Amino acid sequence: MVHLHMRSSYSLLESPIRLENMILHQKQLGYNHVCLTDHNVMYGTMEFYQLCKKHNVHPIIGLEVDSIYNEEPFHFILLAKNDMGLQNLYKLSSIIKGNVSFEEVIKYAKDCVVLTSSDGKDTFSAYIEHQDLEKLSAFVELCKKSFSDFYISVSMNDSGKKRADNRILKQLDCKRVALSRILYENSEDVKSLQVLRAIAKQTNIENQGLDVQFQRYLRSPQEMEALYDESELIATEEIARMCNIQMAFQKSKLPVFKNKLQIDSRDYLIKLCKKGLEKRLNGNLNPTYIKRLEYELNVIVTMGFTDYFLIVWDFIRYARSQDIFVGPGRGSAAGSLVAYCLGITHIDPIQNNLLFERFLNPSRVSMPDIDVDFCFERRQEVIDYVVEKYGKDRVVQIVTFGTMAARGVIRDVGRVMDLPYAQCDAIAKMIPEELNITIDKALKMNPELKNLYTTDEMVKKLIDMSRRLEGLPRHTSMHAAGVVISQKSVDEYVPLARASDGSIVTQFTMTTLEELGLLKMDFLGLRTLTVIQK
Repeated sequence: MVHLHMRSSYSLLESPIRLENMILHQKQLGYNHVCLTDHNVMYGTMEFYQLCKKHNVHPIIGLEVDSIYNEEPFHFILLAKNDMGLQNLYKLSSIIKGNVSFEEVIKYAKDCVVLTSSDGKDTFSAYIEHQDLEKLSAFVELCKKSFSDFYISVSMNDSGKKRADNRILKQLDCKRVALSRILYENSEDVKSLQVLRAIAKQTNIENQGLDVQFQRYLRSPQEMEALYDESELIATEEIARMCNIQMAFQKSKLPVFKNKLQIDSRDYLIKLCKKGLEKRLNGNLNPTYIKRLEYELNVIVTMGFTDYFLIVWDFIRYARSQDIFVGPGRGSAAGSLVAYCLGITHIDPIQNNLLFERFLNPSRVSMPDIDVDFCFERRQEVIDYVVEKYGKDRVVQIVTFGTMAARGVIRDVGRVMDLPYAQCDAIAKMIPEELNITIDKALKMNPELKNLYTTDEMVKKLIDMSRRLEGLPRHTSMHAAGVVISQKSVDEYVPLARASDGSIVTQFTMTTLEELGLLKMDFLGLRTLTVIQK
């Protein structure tokens, strides 16, 4: 048996579920498969997959999608059967800006199991409620023709009325599966969901339009057996056996740098470096430099990073040609003579006894990482140049998550609980200003806060709720510097999303992208350079 619908905290402000807690809870209840189906997004995919592997449970990855058919809303859950199915879900998630068309669901549902979502808010649910067998049958036939593996979800059987309504589904000629929606971990966590929804809608928890569903907690196998037919529960196992993601994707490659001489990238890099070395040494070629350059070039070519150096050289050259101030180099890249010869850095690594192996080491295969500083005001011009040169589907910025930090979450929770702002602000200010501070740590550090917590019921209620939500992702933003450059469209490897300013970002964070072999380059905007230039 398996639960085939679960939103996590990565469905931003739509669930308080923390992935590792939920995976361990399901394992403890005896479930061997765990499924993640966040709403329209796939931010948590890689973390979920890795945690399932760590705790030895079978991961099923899907997507909850709102679609439109004949101007009516129909909701689906798509579960990837294999890596191709997962890649299709990445692409579908990348185009979602609200509702997608039914045709788009069909297009991307290849290699996926498709279930009706039956959340009580779509047209399919309305057909069930009105016992409209004719319309139900017509839509089910359409779905059976459109999707290779299609199931009707039998859900909300914990409600007497819904259970009676669901009996009409037995009259349809289609496979049925038990679907218990999980929006929070334990039944009492519905209060956490209420607070999250109120934060999202910028209202208070008494608001009736918060879209909070009760009894949507993780049910035990025994509860499921009491609610659903045996055949509907067996179907969940049948679907679980169909879903086997391996994450065996081909590693992303960098675009091939097209040079004006139209020669091989290796030959072009060697040519540039020799010319650069001659210029740096004013024509007085020194055997120590020649030997070091040959060694570095050999490592770079062997590790397959020739195009990487050429791409970085090219955009730095462009920036300087446009009178955009560029920094002299920072970090381990300053140990590279190749970078010095190309003008990527302005520090002579031999004169300064800097090690190339700190930057690239053939015995420890890792991605090169050249951080480049640009004038803060004109950094975007360099990124625009790279986008123009390699294609906007191949040059994408990276997402970061704003989380509910200790002080902020107290203010957020206090506001939706309609507590006086001045009082919440005073409590928030009792949290010490310290990096990565938590509410628990603050309670140990500040006796005044601890005293308030133990003596004032309202403060206790505020802090307890804040602790439940602390650390959850609250919103997305764009990484300050990171840009991914890929040979193929980035959505072949990761799902994409739109940042608040409309620019396209990856749905995976920097750490995950590096694990997937996507190469990140840092375009840092430095105010110091702007000041120096002026």
